[in-house]
Amino acid sequence: MELTYYKCPECGFMHQVPGYWSGFSPDEVLELQHVNLATQETCSEYILELVEDHDIL
Repeated sequence: MELTYYKCPECGFMHQVPGYWSGFSPDEVLELQHVNLATQETCSEYILELVEDHDIL
């Protein structure tokens, strides 16, 4: 299954979205409240940025 990844620029949190939800042209940013896994606190950054396939590795 194809996946689209978004990453928080502040804490590094990664969120994956099935490709069929994002279609052929995924949004550049995604707004999502999430937990900073290092601090176990809510991250102050809500905007996740699209990760290009070659940036995941």
